[in-house]
Amino acid sequence: MRRRLVLLALVPGLLFGLWRIRSLPATETDYPSALMWNGTIYYASAQAVDELPADAAVGTVSFETDTFPRKNGQANFCPPGTPVAQTEEGMAVLLDGVWYLCRPKEMEVAQADS
Repeated sequence: MRRRLVLLALVPGLLFGLWRIRSLPATETDYPSALMWNGTIYYASAQAVDELPADAAVGTVSFETDTFPRKNGQANFCPPGTPVAQTEEGMAVLLDGVWYLCRPKEMEVAQADS
């Protein structure tokens, strides 16, 4: 009888403990702000682009993701419909009326090595 009482007392505690562990939030991973365009990853920068020719616009962001972009037209820092333009240094996105430069992944690595 005593064993049954002990088991009855322990089982709810164990179940609550397992439930508590499963309900903890998953760890979030930080991703750099990036855009994938024509198979190339471009990292967003805080550098504003002064002027763009009228024909520089090449499209808009198609998808927004919470992770790192893996498809063309996908970005993790701006919503779908955000204008994208071609520049001499890479791509630019229009956020709050300002064009911001996005540099290609290869260029970021090359600059880090310099």
